[in-house]
Amino acid sequence: MIRDWTQRKTSGNVNKLENEYGPATCRGNFIGQNNTDPAANGETIFTEPNNLPTALATILNHAQNLADFHPAFQSPDHLSGRLASYLTEISKIPFFKNDFHDSVHREFNHGDINALIAELLQLYSDFSPEERNDMAIAISEMGRSVFGNGENAHSFMNLFATMTINVSDPNNTRILLYYTNLEMHKFKDGKDTVAKQSFTVWRHQFNVSQDKIREHAHDLAILTKKLVEEWIEGVTSKEESGRKSCYSLSKIKDLLNTGMQEVPVVFIMNLPYPFVLSGKTDELWSKVSNNKWNKMLSKHWIDKGFHFYERIRNRGPEAGINTPSDLESAIRSGTVSRVINQRFRIVIPIVNSKGEHFTVFYDYNKSKSICELVTCSYE
Repeated sequence: MIRDWTQRKTSGNVNKLENEYGPATCRGNFIGQNNTDPAANGETIFTEPNNLPTALATILNHAQNLADFHPAFQSPDHLSGRLASYLTEISKIPFFKNDFHDSVHREFNHGDINALIAELLQLYSDFSPEERNDMAIAISEMGRSVFGNGENAHSFMNLFATMTINVSDPNNTRILLYYTNLEMHKFKDGKDTVAKQSFTVWRHQFNVSQDKIREHAHDLAILTKKLVEEWIEGVTSKEESGRKSCYSLSKIKDLLNTGMQEVPVVFIMNLPYPFVLSGKTDELWSKVSNNKWNKMLSKHWIDKGFHFYERIRNRGPEAGINTPSDLESAIRSGTVSRVINQRFRIVIPIVNSKGEHFTVFYDYNKSKSICELVTCSYE
């Protein structure tokens, strides 16, 4: 399996971000000490502990090639379309394990852009204060593209991503992939004044198996070597000159350094139990009986009365959710929030012609450790 992965040349993955979000900008980041021997080559890159940063940069570069994801020279529109494929390829790296992922959505009915960005930066809890300041600089720079779509436009969407190699803890080496969709609406007064803004952040963290990398050094030696500096340069979008940033870096830093007392705290919500199906989940809904559907559900998920089953059979295909497996993937990519009391929603990144998101509703009974699927619709 390792040899097959190292010898692959192309991905063939079809992404679903292209028509959902705006143009994308990306940035590479490194946390920890880099004591790599720049002259190391071949298996030595993957067997010597001090060369781990180069080993990880080389492995990530291979995943980027498979996903056709090259921020240094590709357009923001192309990158927006390839980001999902890049995430897919990282998740397939046999030396990485995705041990944490979540999503956060926040909306603001005011125009304090700097407060929004400062709150967003709170989600980068794995970074030191100095590194978060560096991230503030990065986001401020990426913000140059938010108001770059033309003087007469009133709505803007921008997707930005950070890819981080974190070797600060030798016993817990991780790869962090955070990507954020930022949306802003200006007043229609001809001025750059924000009336409404929102962001959604997806965070993915991967544990790295150093032992497995050393074990398969011979197979990995065929990969094209990349130093960390080269990897960062290749995964970082070029700044577009002539665009004015809509953020004040000094105000963002002030908000960060004062502890964010005046900025609301983000409440991060996850599914109480993973939504995992079993059985023949790739069959079309038309071939899935309610009995089959019931057996696919795990012990923590139920569909009492099969009301949800009837709704997803009717409404799923028009949203591209043609099988239970499609539903499983869609729910995993969604953003969870509370509606009221025990009722929750999962907003899925599938949008209809009216701009409404496909949404799954469920009730959570904590005392019984049960999530009951209720219905699905656009909202």
